[in-house]
Amino acid sequence: MRENAFIGFHEAAPNVDKALQGWKSDYEKMNQTQSSVSAISSALTSAMDALPEMTEKKKKIDMHI
Repeated sequence: MRENAFIGFHEAAPNVDKALQGWKSDYEKMNQTQSSVSAISSALTSAMDALPEMTEKKKKIDMHI
């Protein structure tokens, strides 16, 4: 989001929207239904590892909305 620091709102808004859409896409991937126990375990481990980064990204996006 630093690239938006010194540009006008009309230029920054699409960048923020793009970041939000990327975050939503990553979030949806984490919530996909898995069919096997090993896939569920792997998905859960990946989601737990990604959670702090996803939370921080969402905070930064929310600051700009």
